Amino acid sequence: SADLDKSREIIAVGEAAGRAAADRLKVLAVGRQEWTAWNHARTQSFVNFDRSPKVITEIRVAQQGDAAVPPERIVERAAVPSGRAADRERLDDAARTVWADGYFDSVVYRLDPGPDGSAALVIEPKEKRAGYSSVRLGGSLETDFDSVSTYNLLFAHSWHLLNAWGGEWRNEIQVGDKQRFLSEFYQPLGTTLPLFIQPSISYERMRFDRYSGHEAVAQWRSTFVDAKVLLGWELARWGYAGLSTGWLSSHTDIEIGRDQPPWRRKSAPYIGAELMLDTLDSVSFPTEGMRLQVNGKRSNQAVGLTESNYMFGINALVPFSVGRWTSVFEGEIGRSSVAGMYQLGGAGRMPGVPYGRWSGSRLEYVKASLMRNVSDWMPIRVPVWIGGALEAGRAWNDVHGLSSNDENDRAWAKSVSASIGVDSLIGPIFLVVGRTKGEGTSIYFRWGYRQ
Repeated sequence: SADLDKSREIIAVGEAAGRAAADRLKVLAVGRQEWTAWNHARTQSFVNFDRSPKVITEIRVAQQGDAAVPPERIVERAAVPSGRAADRERLDDAARTVWADGYFDSVVYRLDPGPDGSAALVIEPKEKRAGYSSVRLGGSLETDFDSVSTYNLLFAHSWHLLNAWGGEWRNEIQVGDKQRFLSEFYQPLGTTLPLFIQPSISYERMRFDRYSGHEAVAQWRSTFVDAKVLLGWELARWGYAGLSTGWLSSHTDIEIGRDQPPWRRKSAPYIGAELMLDTLDSVSFPTEGMRLQVNGKRSNQAVGLTESNYMFGINALVPFSVGRWTSVFEGEIGRSSVAGMYQLGGAGRMPGVPYGRWSGSRLEYVKASLMRNVSDWMPIRVPVWIGGALEAGRAWNDVHGLSSNDENDRAWAKSVSASIGVDSLIGPIFLVVGRTKGEGTSIYFRWGYRQ
C-alpha cells in the first residue's frame, strides 16, 4: 500500500473489492444528513482553527530517545511564561526561537486542553544526533574591471552538542586577498544559565597600500595573532555582552616600495570588552531590526608604536522600511594604537577607489542608502534590489612615527553609487557603479561577504 508508483492499480483493486461487498457494507452506512453533519464538524476544526489566546498552565518537552539537549534548555529558549495567556503567534515565535539554535531538524508544538479554557504547552523537537557537524562554504569576489581584483574563499566547520550543556567547536579558514584562521570553543555554563565561556585563537594577514597624495608608494603586509578567553552573557534574542582577556601580537613587513614601517613585531597581553546586538532580518539586504557592535581592548605594553595601547570600535546599522522601499543608515568610529588597523575603499565602502585606498589607526565613516525590492516587476521569486548610496569617510594614522600633519590625509572623502543586488542561493551578488570625489569612478562586480 506504500508503493506510490502503483497507486492507481491499488485504488482500482480497492474500489472493485468495495463494490463487490456493497450489500454487506450497506448495514454500516448512515444517512446523508448525518454524514454531512459529521463531515462538516470534522473539516471545521481545520477551517476555523482556534487561534484565541490560551492561559498556559504547564510547559512540557516531548523528546525521543536519549536527547542531548536538556528539556530545561528548551523551555528556557522558548521563554513562554507559565500562568499567562499566549496566542498562537507568540507560540509560533517560541517554536522558531528553539529551532534557531540549530540543534533540531524540526520543532512543533501542541496544546493539550485544560480546565476553564487553559492549556498545557507541549513542545516536540526532533533533535539532530549528538556531535553532529555542519559545513559552510562561502567567499567573495570583487573586481573593478580594470586594475583591482580580489577574492576570498571561506571554509567553516562546526561540531555541535559535544556535551550535555551544548558545547560547540567552530573552525574557519579563509584564503585569498585576506588570509584568516579562527578556532573557538563555545561552552554554555549550564543548561539554563545565559553565561558562556569561549576560548579562541585567530590568525589574520592582510595587505594595505601606503599613499603619498594620490599615489601608492608602498605596500605593507600586517599579521595579527589573537589568543583570548571570552566570558559572555547571552542577551536572549538580541546578542551577547562579555569581558575578555588575551594576548595580541602584530607583525608588519614591507612587500613593495621603500617606505619601511617604523616597527616590525610587537606583542602584549590585554583585557577587553564586547557587545553585540543584532536583530536584522538579513545580512546583505536588511529591511528591519538593528545591529550594534562595540568592542575594545587595552594593554599596558606596546602593541603598535605608542605607550598607551588600545583598540576601540563602534558600528551601528539601522534600516527603515515602507512597503518595498528600505532606507539604511550606518555609522562607524574606530580608534587604535596600531597603524593601518582600519581600511576604506572598494565596492562595499567608498566605491570609486581601490580597496584599502585609505588606511590608518583612526576611522570615521557614515553611509545612507535607499533600496527597493523590484522582484514584483519581474517574473522570478528571487529578491532583486536596486538602489543608491551616499558615503563619507576618512582613515588616517595618528601614532608615533606615522602621524600626518597633512590636512589632505585627514580630509573627508565623499562618494555616490548606484547598485543592483540579487539575494541568490549562492550568496549576495552585486553590480555597483560608484564615484569618489577627486579620486575616480569604478564599476564593480561583487559576490559574497567580505570578512
